[in-house]
Amino acid sequence: ASQLVGGKIDIFAGSKDPNAPSTFDNVQADISRILSPNFMVLDADGNLYFSYGGGISVVYGGVKVPPILALRFPTPQKGFQYLIAGNLDGNNSSGPSTNLCTGPSTCGDGGPALVPSGAADPLNLPFGIAVDAAGNLYIADEVAQSIRKVSATDGTISTIAGDPKHALNGYNADNIQATSALLNYPSTVKLDSTGNLYIADSANYLIRRIDT
Repeated sequence: ASQLVGGKIDIFAGSKDPNAPSTFDNVQADISRILSPNFMVLDADGNLYFSYGGGISVVYGGVKVPPILALRFPTPQKGFQYLIAGNLDGNNSSGPSTNLCTGPSTCGDGGPALVPSGAADPLNLPFGIAVDAAGNLYIADEVAQSIRKVSATDGTISTIAGDPKHALNGYNADNIQATSALLNYPSTVKLDSTGNLYIADSANYLIRRIDT
């Protein structure tokens, strides 16, 4: 880490060029615009995931294709950014979706995590994200008061903690099923080596854990 002192900074993803492409999908990441990033995480293969208002994108690292990305792009290009969750409204110059998940609603549970342009976005304000060894994606959706999971197998989204209708927040109990427990603006998630999921339950001033 000491080698970073005095190091040079450069753009990995995004562009300050006003004429840069703003499709946000299937485009070279370091010469195109990106949606405003909230949080980011690297997987073991060097793929960089980042969250923004309404969705999740990944910059392909060129080693191993993430399973979720492979569902749309089996042979993606190294250094390109791709939308993997949210709404394909982001795939145009108008920017991110405004048709966000709003409770009470299942917010697309059981359906695709990435929906066509014009469809209701399954996410609202995804912030902290984590990826497990199998490529499953975990999302702390602050405003939807829930933790969401995107399956690496088929790209479907589900709610694994918090109100399944994405409307209620607060604190009710512990030692109960995670989908029966209320959360209060969950901001980040983290996996340990055995697959337990830790949740920063911000407005409850708690760290919660879901055991495997």
